[in-house]
Amino acid sequence: MHFRWLPTGYIAVDLIGAGLVTATSPLTALRVLVGTYIVLLPLGTFALIRAVNPRAVGWTLVACLATFNWYFLAGFLSYSIGTALALLWLAWWWPRRRRRDTAFRLLGALGIAGLFLVHMAAAATALIPVSVACVEPLLTHASRDHKFLSRRTARRLATAVVYFVPAVALDLYMKWSSAFPQASEAIEFRPALDKFSHLLAPFLSFSRIDGVIIIIAYATALILCWSSRTPRRPVSLWPLASAAMLICYFVSPVYLFAAWDVDVRFLLPALLMAFVVPTSGQPRPPSHLAVGMLFSVGLLHAADMRLRARQIDSRITSFLAVLRSVPSGANTLVLVSHEEEDFRVDPFLHAGEWATVEHRSSRVNGLFSGGPNGAYLGHFITCPQLYDVGVDWGREGFPALDWAQIQRDYGYVALAGGNQTARRRIQAGATPVIVTPSAAVYRVTRTANNTGRASPVDYVSEKMCKS
Repeated sequence: MHFRWLPTGYIAVDLIGAGLVTATSPLTALRVLVGTYIVLLPLGTFALIRAVNPRAVGWTLVACLATFNWYFLAGFLSYSIGTALALLWLAWWWPRRRRRDTAFRLLGALGIAGLFLVHMAAAATALIPVSVACVEPLLTHASRDHKFLSRRTARRLATAVVYFVPAVALDLYMKWSSAFPQASEAIEFRPALDKFSHLLAPFLSFSRIDGVIIIIAYATALILCWSSRTPRRPVSLWPLASAAMLICYFVSPVYLFAAWDVDVRFLLPALLMAFVVPTSGQPRPPSHLAVGMLFSVGLLHAADMRLRARQIDSRITSFLAVLRSVPSGANTLVLVSHEEEDFRVDPFLHAGEWATVEHRSSRVNGLFSGGPNGAYLGHFITCPQLYDVGVDWGREGFPALDWAQIQRDYGYVALAGGNQTARRRIQAGATPVIVTPSAAVYRVTRTANNTGRASPVDYVSEKMCKS
């Protein structure tokens, strides 16, 4: 593994994680980062609501309800932490948004740069309300003094431009300075029906029943929140910002810059900003009924997550026990047969990487690094890039494996899951070492005609390492 000082949209959390691993242990580092996120999301929501309208801080309970969302449970840790930090930045910006001094603008731009280094979506989460604020005077003021409104809009636009500069500059510098080829230029959009169904993506994780309960609680809270506004103001910034993020969701592709689920990353901040109620509406604090409902559902949801986490820990521990039959230092192709036991969360997707965590000389497929992913993960480089079937091997019906590349790159194959079709695919080029109902390890069978030819990915990886 090689490290480069490249301003990618993931480097901040990765550096913190690497430092924690060095100072403590991988498991401790993971717990610290997870704990940080669990605290930051409600804290960021509380800070933003308090900055806009202190009377409405009770609606922070919605963030507690949304903390164990699909993004977090699926492993989008940098995105999750970045979203929380973006809410904190917006809480800092809101009471100071009319300031025009250079020091303030530069400080805000520095914050946007920091958000970009945590995750690109974090910078976008902060910049969308800033952009909406540029046109808010034209939408919310009935004044006929068009010159005054134009001047106010121009001043806000100048500040927004200053905030946009660091994010754009860092992105361009990252692409220009990276020795890796650009990420795939392919763009893929969701079908219309799939687009509407994924509006519920943040709530649905382990089960439909759990998701429906969370959706009902969220919708009820939203109705209670906005029905308490008297008098009702037709337009204000935060509903507009929430709507703008929903528009970004609908127009964004699902696949962009070699990353999947790009569009759904606008949904979580949109759902939370919907509870940022302006003071002009003179809303009442949340009723005891609303607070009790959110607290009760949030507590039950957290208890359900704890139970499922224990079950998953037990299954992963069993898988890792089987994986330890592989000699330390051996390269292992880790495959998952996707039994769909956990609905939308796949706990085994990256479980094999614990082999590398426990033995630094051991390599597995799917390590996040520059190469096929382009510049966006180019701060960490693994050389050479090993053959990888991709995360959808099980969902795609277990297509045939490239045994020439497997023989070149790996000594062992590990399978999480007991699917018989997957096991037959593996046994076509490997012999069983240990087989259990839920996991198996195979030794790759060597053939005399394997020349170990280098693939284009190997060439790229070796070239990057030598440079």
